[in-house]
Amino acid sequence: FLNRAVFKVTVRQVYFTAVQAMPIVPVTALALGSIPVHFLLNLLTNLGAYDEIGGYLTWLMLDEIAPFTCALIITLRSVPAVISEMALMSINREFDTLRMLGVREHHYIYLPRIIAFIIAGPCMALIFSVIGLIGSYFVLGYVHDITFNSYLDHIIYGIRFSNLLVLLIKPAIMSAGICLISIGRGIQADKTITEVPILLIKGMTESFAFLGIVEVVFILLS
Repeated sequence: FLNRAVFKVTVRQVYFTAVQAMPIVPVTALALGSIPVHFLLNLLTNLGAYDEIGGYLTWLMLDEIAPFTCALIITLRSVPAVISEMALMSINREFDTLRMLGVREHHYIYLPRIIAFIIAGPCMALIFSVIGLIGSYFVLGYVHDITFNSYLDHIIYGIRFSNLLVLLIKPAIMSAGICLISIGRGIQADKTITEVPILLIKGMTESFAFLGIVEVVFILLS
């Protein structure tokens, strides 16, 4: 990773995977965050359970909505690109050329993409959570019987270390898994470009299934 060429590829992959996907995050966070915030605030304020607002909202956003949604965004944007890129490199025998030149594809090709996915997942989830929790108040939350200062205090005091841990670990695992699936499927291409659509379908299906499995595992562990 400290090799200059590998580092440059890693930076480019982080840019493609995380930075270019950032414009989608605020819109998605406001759209998906405002609805549960609205219903939870409506329910809890009607019940007079103001002390529970922060705990429920932070759990819902940090543990569930943000990690899964950001992993889904990465899947839809980056998985087809990685599978197609790996498949074309395999068909064009570029991996053989790298080996002839003494370049290890695990270091130069696979590692930068895995690192980029692992970085992208938690970073996007963190930004998603902040925008989803704070921005959602101004979309639908303000109609409820709670001021913004009071709402913000409940959110801050409702955040637990376990929420932050899940916010970092869960999307990192999801992102790393779908990256490995993408690479594995892409390098299976061997002969013609007609194999690429089939590998894309299989890779996307397996990625969605993997996200579901990780989600179930974290629910069972919580």
